[in-house]
Amino acid sequence: MTAINRPSRNSKGTPGQVISLVKDGRRLFRAGNYTQAKSRFEEALDLDPENTYALVGCGDACRRLADYRAAIQFYKQAVAIDPDNPYALLGLGDCHRGLGLIAEAIGYWQDLLRLQPANVQILTRVGDAYRRLERFEEAIKSYKAALEFDPFNPYALRGLADSHRGLRQTDEAIRAWETYNLYHPDNAAVLARLGDAYKQIGELDKAVDAYGKALLAERDYVYAYLGLADVAVLRGDDGQAHRFWQQAVLACGDDLAPACRRADIYRKQGKVREAKLLYHLALEVQPDNKFLRTGLASLHIEQKDYAEAEEILKPLASLYPDDEFIFTGLGDAYSGQGKFREAIAAWEHALACIDGNTFLYSRLADAYTRIGDRQRAADYYVKSFEAGDFSYRAINGLTKILQRDHGEVSVPDHWLIRVALFALDNRGEEAARQVLRHLSPAGREKLPSRLAGLA
Repeated sequence: MTAINRPSRNSKGTPGQVISLVKDGRRLFRAGNYTQAKSRFEEALDLDPENTYALVGCGDACRRLADYRAAIQFYKQAVAIDPDNPYALLGLGDCHRGLGLIAEAIGYWQDLLRLQPANVQILTRVGDAYRRLERFEEAIKSYKAALEFDPFNPYALRGLADSHRGLRQTDEAIRAWETYNLYHPDNAAVLARLGDAYKQIGELDKAVDAYGKALLAERDYVYAYLGLADVAVLRGDDGQAHRFWQQAVLACGDDLAPACRRADIYRKQGKVREAKLLYHLALEVQPDNKFLRTGLASLHIEQKDYAEAEEILKPLASLYPDDEFIFTGLGDAYSGQGKFREAIAAWEHALACIDGNTFLYSRLADAYTRIGDRQRAADYYVKSFEAGDFSYRAINGLTKILQRDHGEVSVPDHWLIRVALFALDNRGEEAARQVLRHLSPAGREKLPSRLAGLA
């Protein structure tokens, strides 16, 4: 790294001037005055454009100001002058991470590790990056390397446990969390995760013990109460489960997101009773919570309780006219009751909020078919194809429309040919002929050999 008391050949200032500006920049940086610090470093660069201390200083200031792309340019200039500059390599990794370019960040951090193989912070950072990419085996390798130098590093132990959990290696995750707890015994989040792991393998007494310790560490830790409720359900103690859910909801305070997420998980797992009870308990505290109400409505739709879902979602649609999820669910509720025109209105409103929703194209096509509007149905099937949904259901739906239609429905030739090939393979030659009668004269000239004799 270029010494700040030795100007480069392109320096326009004295060593003392450059040193003074760099030192002042560092002072301002440590005080949190990043914009002013950057100005000082830039003044130093005006005098000595190849001063790596000033280049890295500018990069650090830009990084703290979340201007990652500008920071990267300064760091790259420093690395071009000094390829083994550890501060620039560190900054390059951190900035690429800040931009969400995780694989690129890993590359720079690994360059730094070649210079500093015992850098536990960077080994752990690389592990975190691999874990974020769900490359759990590589994450585990990096965390274990960090633990060789610092056996009780809390970040490496937690990352190791979470990576084993990502691979469903519950026993290994438990060992890492237990090791963490030996040296960091009061972390409620880790204790609750340990409880979850014990619950997963059926060690319910150990799970209860871990959740209890989590609550000793943090009295209102929501996830500990939710874990204890899960254990009570597994033991068939509905009364105790109800009490723990109530405590979890109260512990949430104004933010009921944890309770809502757990109810959503129950719903997706098919645990209808548990989901419904938790939704209702939370709604007693916040009856107007949009996410709780939409979650409960989704549960009703999945249970085919369409009228109940409609009753929940109609008022929400008035309150949140730009929420495509609400209008999608309302369309599902209408459709389930045979109210296809209302379903079309709701789904098309959802599309106006966010276009390109392929499953809505198929639903709208089905609904228009139900009310006899074959052209609109065909249009939505074509939109579905154009959006990449060339599913059996969509192709089959358009095939049926074209078979029943006698020339009124218009579909682009290239899609007619694809649908005709599907009809030939799945319904026979007569079905393919019925599709091909909609072709234009120009389209008939482009038929593949398999269809040439059918048009």
